[in-house]
Amino acid sequence: MREQIIATFESHRKDPKAPYSEDHFLDFLLRRPGRKGSVRDSFVSLRRFNAFIDQVQLDFSVCFSLKDLEANYSLDKFVARVAELQESPRSSLASFKNQTRAGFGWPIIVIGDGILVILSLLLRQHEIIVAICISLLVLLNVLAVAFFVRHQQYRARLEKQLLQAAALRPNNSFKPKR
Repeated sequence: MREQIIATFESHRKDPKAPYSEDHFLDFLLRRPGRKGSVRDSFVSLRRFNAFIDQVQLDFSVCFSLKDLEANYSLDKFVARVAELQESPRSSLASFKNQTRAGFGWPIIVIGDGILVILSLLLRQHEIIVAICISLLVLLNVLAVAFFVRHQQYRARLEKQLLQAAALRPNNSFKPKR
């Protein structure tokens, strides 16, 4: 398991095969992390972090809790947490439900749309600025929908794997609700 996690980690790193500290290995998804927790400092680094986490969740049929996603695990603790989650599929399913309840983040998109619409209305006498605002509005909404569709496909695949893992556990009394 450790070797597979390291291989996945290396495949998602900005600078694969560069030395890293096992104490806060997730930060080394970046080329030169400045401090512990720096992997959460920018959209680019969060994208890399989320891609790594998503791959680990699919590879091992587990789902991290929101608390896990905020933790800065050492490599050994991360591997131990994955093993622990594999032993407890119900815990992964509970985490999956919590993440589903948290939702996608449409309010941010609506706020962004509102700002662009208001800006377009306020500056309607400047045709170029209005055209730019409308173009941004369309582009950002197309990107949001594409991201949402990809996100939903990933969630469906992960849910299927989590339910299968729960069904395979001996003496498991879990019965999925449908």
